[in-house]
Amino acid sequence: MEFHVEDSGKGQRLDHFLQGKMPEFSRSRLQEWVKAGRVQVDGAASKASLVLKGGERVDVEPMERPPLRAEAEDLPLDVLYQDDDVVVVNKAAGVVVHAGAGQHTGTLVNALLHHFGQLSTAGGD
Repeated sequence: MEFHVEDSGKGQRLDHFLQGKMPEFSRSRLQEWVKAGRVQVDGAASKASLVLKGGERVDVEPMERPPLRAEAEDLPLDVLYQDDDVVVVNKAAGVVVHAGAGQHTGTLVNALLHHFGQLSTAGGD
């Protein structure tokens, strides 16, 4: 991906500029890319804190993260009903359903894996 710093980007830090151009990614993730050398300003590696002057070319080579793999955890689970095909649970307030940004453990999925061994996919497999 290539971006050109227009007047509106002048005076912005590189990581803030990138966040405006790539809002689907967190600023911390963009900073990881900068540290890993996946972002170049006018062909050179840079720092996330670089203040842009305007007119620069910013090249970004996105870095994919490996998919998260949920691990079984022995967490309390309030099972209301279960049979060979379905499980109904009473999810406690505040419990995260599945892993996401900053939350990789203590989820409902972790508890279900511990209690039932495996889960079907969204497609039912």
